[in-house]
Amino acid sequence: MQRRNASPTPELSPDKMPTRVTTTLDGVLAALQTVVEMEEDAMVVAIVAAWLHSGRLRFPEDVASAA
Repeated sequence: MQRRNASPTPELSPDKMPTRVTTTLDGVLAALQTVVEMEEDAMVVAIVAAWLHSGRLRFPEDVASAA
């Protein structure tokens, strides 16, 4: 039995992919919540954490942390 990927990553050529998109963390969360079920807040947090860990999502270097 062959296993299918439930949510395959779309194929994009490098010339069609943006090199950088600037948005707010609220914008990222809002975009994710449009594709994730309403009760799946833990999944949104896990996705953001994975993106931060992998470097796909980064905070600008010139932004001061409020911590």
